[in-house]
Amino acid sequence: MKTPALAFREVCKGFRRGKATVWALDGVSLEIPAGSIIALLGPDGAGKSTLMRLAAGLLLPDRGDIQFPQAAPGGEAGTGVSYMPQRFGLYEELTVQE
Repeated sequence: MKTPALAFREVCKGFRRGKATVWALDGVSLEIPAGSIIALLGPDGAGKSTLMRLAAGLLLPDRGDIQFPQAAPGGEAGTGVSYMPQRFGLYEELTVQE
């Protein structure tokens, strides 16, 4: 079996809302093979953006592990990942390359 380009193992990520924690991801496990193209589909609030932010290294999981097995030694998590959200932080003055 090929080594996955990205692997989530029992990943949990929560956000505080007042005194309560709202879990955006609760025990997510998945492997993404190198060279694949994937799509995340789901309703608002399903955790898609949270999963992408974790994959890009913009957030850290509260529990679980995210592995980038093919990252260069000494490289950082999220290397080679590009992420542009649909809204919130969309910089209209930048080009696609920027």
